[in-house]
Amino acid sequence: DVMEKEMTEYFNLLDARVKAIVNDPAFNVNSAKQLAGLLFSRMGVKQDMEKVTATGLPKMGEAELIYYASTTSGNKHSYETLEALAKEGLKTGKCDIETFIGTVLAYRDVSKALNTTVKNYRTYTAYDGKLRCSYSQAGTATGRLNSASLNLQNLAPWGGGQNLKKFIIPDHPDHVLVNVDIKAAEIRCLMAYAAESGLIEAIKKGMDFHCVTSSEVWLYLYPQYATPEEFYPVLLEAHNAEEPTP
Repeated sequence: DVMEKEMTEYFNLLDARVKAIVNDPAFNVNSAKQLAGLLFSRMGVKQDMEKVTATGLPKMGEAELIYYASTTSGNKHSYETLEALAKEGLKTGKCDIETFIGTVLAYRDVSKALNTTVKNYRTYTAYDGKLRCSYSQAGTATGRLNSASLNLQNLAPWGGGQNLKKFIIPDHPDHVLVNVDIKAAEIRCLMAYAAESGLIEAIKKGMDFHCVTSSEVWLYLYPQYATPEEFYPVLLEAHNAEEPTP
């Protein structure tokens, strides 16, 4: 109840802020049509005619909004930077296009978390106060277990990336929740089936096989770099050079 109240208050702040920026109390934040009309007609954002749906309507998804915030401002944005601007706007009253788009994105995330999980958790609570989900092995194309009613595998983040998973706790202080996942399980199975000795050896050494594959494609040795974060900048630099290091 405390969490629902806190999230509802934050949601109402974001909703009021969006409507204040556009100076229209009837503005529907969930309407892609109204949002597109506002950005392209009133705010002067240049529409990318390639970012449209099959019916020709402008796409207003997260990726598209981040793109428009970046191209309009000249700043390289991510969801996190735009959300930070939204929070700043709530404090300072700043109302430029970047802040507006960040506020819309934050509104969507809080709305999703609030309406799909928080307000519905009582529906899934058993007689003993515990949450239990249902697992299905035939619910995905890859054969992985998928969770439903409640989907505990994909609880939406909200308010600065806070994850609702932290509110799911064991029923006993001596118990713990374990997250078990096999990284790229399908690729590992394919490696074993195909007896791909090079990649199998790379995994045994703790190497990232995506990096190993990239290095072979671009003819660049994969030496001491163990993570994609370390290796890909080196690989990109070599690829952009006139004569990449063999």
